[in-house]
Amino acid sequence: MGKRPGLRPGGHELRESHRPHGRGSGGLVPVQPGTTDQQVQQYFDSGAMGPPPFATGGPSGGSDVESPGVSLQLTYNLPAGTYVLLCFVADDQTGMPHAMMGMHKVVVLH
Repeated sequence: MGKRPGLRPGGHELRESHRPHGRGSGGLVPVQPGTTDQQVQQYFDSGAMGPPPFATGGPSGGSDVESPGVSLQLTYNLPAGTYVLLCFVADDQTGMPHAMMGMHKVVVLH
């Protein structure tokens, strides 16, 4: 996932534009402080079916799949904390969600 400048707690808007052939579906999910992208990938690689050990309760957000060429405006109001951005679009060849293939990023909202 690309760099997400300006993510911060409180009420804000996140805008994304997709290329004519692109699409997006993702989530912003709270995790325990100190969680790393390596831990997220290890969880996906493990094949575990239950909640990950770094999961926490709390507010989250995300979007469904957008049509190609459509822009997305996501308004969020999240408290400060650690979150993981996840891409849930299925790979065209394997059907595997992109997050399981490494398209995730742990971010901290200060």
